[in-house]
Amino acid sequence: MKTRLLVLILCFFCQFTIAQEPEKRSLVQGRISCGAWLSLKSEAGLTRGWLIGFLSGLNMGIAVNNKDKYFNFWEKVDIDQVFLWMNNFCKSNPLENAEAGGIALFLEVREKYSN
Repeated sequence: MKTRLLVLILCFFCQFTIAQEPEKRSLVQGRISCGAWLSLKSEAGLTRGWLIGFLSGLNMGIAVNNKDKYFNFWEKVDIDQVFLWMNNFCKSNPLENAEAGGIALFLEVREKYSN
């Protein structure tokens, strides 16, 4: 009984922590604005980690749906190119969000390297 109570109390406090940090929470959803993307220098690991996961998931989702023609995004670009491209996208499109930038990058690379 004491263990259940402790777990409930911890869950309660975790909700408040998440609710007080909306920018970090939005990284999970990809709805971080390009302006915030550029200003989150101290959180670069979060933004970069989100982008790597987003692009990897997008690549895998398309691969599953397109069984006869596999495209491996990460064979075509390196990680530094990805972050440079995304930073440039956000500088040029400050009102967009990171999700839109990730999709645009993926489509650009896929179009350039697809046979």
